[in-house]
Amino acid sequence: MKFNSAELFSFAQNTSIHFEKEGVLKTRKATTKWRRHQELIERWCRLKGNLLFLMKNRSCTSGPAEVIVLERCSILEYRDSKSSGLTITFQSGEPGIYLEAASKTDCEDWIAALQEANSEGLQRRIANLQQLIMEIKDNASPDEVHQILPLPEIQSPLIDISKCLFEPKLEFSLACKELVTTPRDRKPNAFVQITVINPIQQSLTRYSNTETVEGTRDPVF
Repeated sequence: MKFNSAELFSFAQNTSIHFEKEGVLKTRKATTKWRRHQELIERWCRLKGNLLFLMKNRSCTSGPAEVIVLERCSILEYRDSKSSGLTITFQSGEPGIYLEAASKTDCEDWIAALQEANSEGLQRRIANLQQLIMEIKDNASPDEVHQILPLPEIQSPLIDISKCLFEPKLEFSLACKELVTTPRDRKPNAFVQITVINPIQQSLTRYSNTETVEGTRDPVF
């Protein structure tokens, strides 16, 4: 796999980015026979998407020592009454990883987060959403089903998200390439504005916006 190591390491140390889960875990390479005397190293671990960053020590600013791509792998609880650990094993046969949490509850939270981090977890969530849409269509009248489809664009007022009864949750990443500004010799300062369209109420909801990324034609949000 090709990647920009400098940019990836900078991403791992960025404190303004929301990570799905992070905290201190004890780590060691997984082996077929566990050795009790094998050293466990405390590392700050950060999960973003399908990337698990293992920092050099227990400090979140220590810099990443390793990056694990959570694809084609199995995350299982390590059965041991004396510790709360989990193992990551890879279908490719590469050495696995043993991670140990401070408590059983924290270990269970890490297992759940890691299992949902790869593309298989994403496919399960997509399947659940598709099933939910089908159930809504089955229980709705023909007129209500028609309203699910996009309606012609009309002038509609902006309403504030704080006025919504239930705030929707959505997270995604957006990478831009070679953005163009009017002065060709100037690099842009860019941000992403999120607006939600409600086709039933014919309204636009100003939801949120990202931080401003300054001085680059290739921002990542």
